[in-house]
Amino acid sequence: TQQQNNKAEIRAAFEISFELEGRFLYYCRRNFIFTSQYMFEHKSQPLLPRRHFILRAMRFAAFAGLIIGISLLIGMIGYRSLAGVDWISAFYNASMILTGMGPGLDVNVLPVERQVGVEIFAGFYALYSGVIFLAASGLILSPLLHRFFHKMHLEFED
Repeated sequence: TQQQNNKAEIRAAFEISFELEGRFLYYCRRNFIFTSQYMFEHKSQPLLPRRHFILRAMRFAAFAGLIIGISLLIGMIGYRSLAGVDWISAFYNASMILTGMGPGLDVNVLPVERQVGVEIFAGFYALYSGVIFLAASGLILSPLLHRFFHKMHLEFED
């Protein structure tokens, strides 16, 4: 019954994360957020006012935070189901790999039948986390870099 409860918890967590992600992406598409036509102003247009720029930067940072949060939840669910650790330890291990600090879990203390599965998951999760970290960094920096280059273009044009 404990294993059935764990599986039910994991299934519920996956359903919640996918539902949140689906709702957020639907909202973004409906309100033209993160679509190429409305993402940045063209070089022939004037510089965006500071208030709108800050809102844009916050929107991009929130989206990056959502991606990182969903990735952290995926890692927590993986560690919880494969290693059989509690949620706090799963959070610790997933966040250590997601931030690039390395694994926090000593796989050798796990039962032998779980070691291979945890090692494979940790390897794939580390590869995935590297890509997610770069994508989130790009999302956070893109409004800043666009404003910088747009401002430089306006100064050279005058």
